[in-house]
Amino acid sequence: MKGLVIAQQGCDSVLDWTHGVTYEIKCILIPEANNLVITPHREQVYARTDFKGEEYTVIKEIEVSDDLVKEALAYIKMKNRFDGLKEKFEALLE
Repeated sequence: MKGLVIAQQGCDSVLDWTHGVTYEIKCILIPEANNLVITPHREQVYARTDFKGEEYTVIKEIEVSDDLVKEALAYIKMKNRFDGLKEKFEALLE
């Protein structure tokens, strides 16, 4: 699947942002997979499909294997399902 390596400005806190302390974060954007964005950052990999109207710079075009796209979309689906259990977990804490 066609993808784009993009760069966005990131920061660690609102305080950093207000003082202009930002850094570049590289992401993989796959528009034809519901605007899937995969962001390897520090010790984790983030994935989401709600990428809209955000500022970014295109670095290059790449080919992303269908398997990687499927894995990222499956992760998002499972995370959304798990997040939907939040109230049940909270009820156990009462």
